[in-house]
Amino acid sequence: MKTDHYRKAIAIYLRGKALDPHAVTAALGVHPSYSQQRGEPWGPPTLNCSEPARFGLWSLRVESDWGSVSDGVTRLLAALPADRSVLRDVEGLEDPFLEIFVAGTADDQGRGTVQFDLSTDTLAALASTGLPVTLCVIPK
Repeated sequence: MKTDHYRKAIAIYLRGKALDPHAVTAALGVHPSYSQQRGEPWGPPTLNCSEPARFGLWSLRVESDWGSVSDGVTRLLAALPADRSVLRDVEGLEDPFLEIFVAGTADDQGRGTVQFDLSTDTLAALASTGLPVTLCVIPK
């Protein structure tokens, strides 16, 4: 299967109890796709959740408007400062990670194959962040 037919998202998540998303935005010079301050109601406004967030969160995400997974990683990382050490040096940071999410198409029995490639350049770029990478791959 070609990954063009998959639902794809690549995101960086920076989390921590003392993490201030406004400080992350200032340090990186990039506005997040989503952020939350500890103690604020968590989740997107459409959820109407009144539970206070237990940690601060800053997230930058790109979705399926690019070709391959490698293209998505390149696009996400291009939005960040060239000095990627800033991602690890954020004050209050406890749980940073980069997530690659790919959902494919399942057959009638819920089985399916999701396949994508990561070039050596993409792997090197991922390593340059110093962040752990989470792969979430599911048949849809």
